[in-house]
Amino acid sequence: MIAIVTSQAEYAVAALVELALAPRDESLRSPEIARRLEVPAASLEQVMVRLRRHGFVRSYRGASGGYALAHLPEDIVVADVLQVFLPTRDAQRPGPPDVTVRQVVRERLDGLEATLAESARDLRIGDLANRARERNDAMAYMPGL
Repeated sequence: MIAIVTSQAEYAVAALVELALAPRDESLRSPEIARRLEVPAASLEQVMVRLRRHGFVRSYRGASGGYALAHLPEDIVVADVLQVFLPTRDAQRPGPPDVTVRQVVRERLDGLEATLAESARDLRIGDLANRARERNDAMAYMPGL
């Protein structure tokens, strides 16, 4: 399968879902989130810094410090997160191509990107957190599912 979403974008969405699953008054440290998600801690820390810089999470210092969501999970749109972590072709490509083959290819690729963007606009971090909760609950009743 062709990768359209980068690892960093996936880590970002997953980290936000992990924070959404935590109790509201609890913050999680980056190494703990990385452990739970089974991703490299150094990579996740870079992601968390970008999430903080773009206002998706808050960071807290001190013994009980870590990261927490800056907004309610149902208010965080996945498309907004992906926009921070996925490159856009618009800035790097020239105007419409003159070659028919490139016109056709660009139209189809633009359509694929539009489909991804539309799906991501309809998806919220809260939706993913609810789905993860449901799956965890099902697995508690039926191990190995």
